[in-house]
Amino acid sequence: MGIVILNYLAGDILNDLEQHTDVSGSTVEAELVDKNGYWLNSNNKENEWGFMFPDKKDVTLANIRPDIWQKINESDEGEFLLSDGLYTFSTIVPASGFDLKWKIYVFSPNNIVYQESNAVLKQLILIGLVFLLLVTSVVTVVILFIKRKDKENSLQKKYQYLFDNSHEAIMTLVPPDWKFSDGNPSTMNLFGLKDLSELRGVNPGDLSPEYQPDGRLSKDKVKEMIELALKNGYNVFDWVHKKMHGEEFLAVVTLNKINFGGQEYLQALVRDVTQEKKKEQLLEQTTKETKKALDEAERLNKLMVGRELEMIELKKQITDFKNK
Repeated sequence: MGIVILNYLAGDILNDLEQHTDVSGSTVEAELVDKNGYWLNSNNKENEWGFMFPDKKDVTLANIRPDIWQKINESDEGEFLLSDGLYTFSTIVPASGFDLKWKIYVFSPNNIVYQESNAVLKQLILIGLVFLLLVTSVVTVVILFIKRKDKENSLQKKYQYLFDNSHEAIMTLVPPDWKFSDGNPSTMNLFGLKDLSELRGVNPGDLSPEYQPDGRLSKDKVKEMIELALKNGYNVFDWVHKKMHGEEFLAVVTLNKINFGGQEYLQALVRDVTQEKKKEQLLEQTTKETKKALDEAERLNKLMVGRELEMIELKKQITDFKNK
């Protein structure tokens, strides 16, 4: 009969367990027990290798600390908290093919647990404060962005309201051909259009007679007016427009250059001044006729005054002749 000696590398395991040091005056204990609860390594050296001594057959973890023994046998690894501190455990199988299963557990006293917990808590508080600061910053940026967007939306709604309810025709022209892209309801009414689709893609010259009163072609003069607006930022001028059905009317046109998104646009305001021009012409005609009448009256007045002076002189001569 022979004796087989197995090297389970227990020496290495036991040496590793001896590397634990004191923390804040309290030792972190690491202990190793076999499958029957006998200590292979213990903080109390008197408890080690009990299965080898007849008088230590009852010196097992199961008998001395049944609460620990029960917990570490519920699973292969884990941790649990008892009244004296925190226990962390794991299962070791030192050699395959043998019914060997050891349990190693590490005990951290409450003062160590609380110390580490406080350190972790401080780190968590610091992380929380940083996170809160980041969240606050992000929320602030989001709130400012929302307020800005709300302000922009409010201004856009106000502009849209003014655009839609203006009594003057307002249109936008887009490059490069400077054709109409949008117009308000007053534009539809002014030019006799059914809807916006009849305006889009139309050039101002298309809504004008062939010639302007100065004899120039409308399509040529339109280009000149647009170039002046782009050069000076705006241009105000008299124009003769034409409704969709062909009726012509006198207008005052204002072109304003607008920069939006790095692109230049033109805003056109068209005001029908036909009636105003007629009133001006009537007033001018009336003024001329009145002036002519006054001039004639003054001429007649002078003529009558001259004749009256001649009569007075004649009467004087007659009187002088009689006195002789």
